[in-house]
Amino acid sequence: MGKTINGRYNNHIGVLKKLKGEREWLISVKKLLEEEQRGKLKGKMSGYIIGTIIEEQIDKALERLSDNETETAGE
Repeated sequence: MGKTINGRYNNHIGVLKKLKGEREWLISVKKLLEEEQRGKLKGKMSGYIIGTIIEEQIDKALERLSDNETETAGE
């Protein structure tokens, strides 16, 4: 899952412009994963893995999308 997110939201500005509408969806996915992580997966290896995916993939993808919005706002 993490590699898919990372690949989809890589730093290709042309592609990111097309994907900016997915930002809200990605935020909702992050919230759902955080709920699972804090709930029934708390203290389990799968919870740790989900936390790593959130930090290393989803948060970075959201940052890229936000950075792209800032860059395109100036155009």
